[in-house]
Amino acid sequence: AVVFQRPDGSFRYFADGAGHGGGDDEDAAIAYLPLTAYSLRALQLLRSLGHPVPPPVLEAAGEHMDEQISDLTGLWLESDDDEAGDATAKRAANTAGPDDLTRAALALGSGIQADADTLDVLWAAWPRLPTAGRLALTRALAGASDARAGQAVDRLLKTASRRGDARRLVPDADDGADGGRWMHSDLSAQCELIAVLRAHPALGDAALRRSLVSGLTDLYAGGAAAVDTFT
Repeated sequence: AVVFQRPDGSFRYFADGAGHGGGDDEDAAIAYLPLTAYSLRALQLLRSLGHPVPPPVLEAAGEHMDEQISDLTGLWLESDDDEAGDATAKRAANTAGPDDLTRAALALGSGIQADADTLDVLWAAWPRLPTAGRLALTRALAGASDARAGQAVDRLLKTASRRGDARRLVPDADDGADGGRWMHSDLSAQCELIAVLRAHPALGDAALRRSLVSGLTDLYAGGAAAVDTFT
């Protein structure tokens, strides 16, 4: 892990910095964010299973994730103190750029401490988030024992297609053009929702989880022109 960690705490795809996302510029920092969120969760899991994970690696990655929500925190702090909380969250959600919103959602979904203000902003911004961001926010809400986690699952399932007992998430219209940027595919989205439901059984019963597992076989039914590396 140390070999792949950049000075800012994020993780690169290749030890020499080549390949996806380029080198160490700002564009690369955005490109590496989904990988960093995924890696941080994986390293936390390994540590929980008793494997030795260097504490400085986790600390640096966690600090990098914390930085991803700073823009949203700034918008919240700049708000009118007399404005109601919900109105403040909606204004911040509409003011923040789509990349900032998605970065913050992925950061919270990586397992760092979720603060209430950022969750409120991201919840208000749900329509502006890509599927990858919505799934990350759902994980963050569930991890924070936020009652809106159940609503998030319902929203994700609302547009799911059904074939018998099988359910398949229907990708957002924007996912095809921007999905790869957030290390996202139809398969990763389906698996992420299954993982969230397994980690938080109160959000869905065993029958729902089975229906999503059954739906995995429908994702590429009839063949596919190409399968991305994230799948």
